Amino acid sequence: MIDLHSHTDASDGTDTPHELIDRARAVGLRALAITDHDTLFGYEQALPYAESFGFDLVCGIELSTKFHGKTVHLLTYFPNSAPTVAFREWLREQQAYRRDRNVRLIAKLNEVGVAITLAEVEAIGKTMTGRPHFARVLMHKGYVGTIQGAFDQYLAEDGLAYVEREDPLCLVPDTLASLNCIQQRRQ
Repeated sequence: MIDLHSHTDASDGTDTPHELIDRARAVGLRALAITDHDTLFGYEQALPYAESFGFDLVCGIELSTKFHGKTVHLLTYFPNSAPTVAFREWLREQQAYRRDRNVRLIAKLNEVGVAITLAEVEAIGKTMTGRPHFARVLMHKGYVGTIQGAFDQYLAEDGLAYVEREDPLCLVPDTLASLNCIQQRRQ
């Protein structure tokens, strides 16, 4: 059995890269793809550890795009070679756009009466802070009762504080355009 969609604490997972490899091995997986959101950090941390056991680890990433006007997540894999320098540069820019969105999200939350700081959220999000980390802070501070409640009330596309992540380098109006953009950077 294999798992081609997993996350570490480098994005919105809860396990460190080593813990994730240990869990995968403990349940009898033969291979695992680490597909953190907008980062390869978890994969890069896990690779030497996985190799020390002869465990098959696949490099992947989960990227956001639009499909019929709604945000969807696109899983991208690098099964035979590492991501190119061009792809990594593009990824660093995506990370900067994510951080910018987080700053704007904090401002919007503050505007609607939610008193949280980016430092509080980044303390949970570590290397790649995203909306799930905002949801955890909102729940912890009593603004909502559940993670889903945080999305429903504040963070979803129709939420009170939703802000779009801007991407001037590669404006992708739909999934097909996203695939073309990614393909160009993989070469």
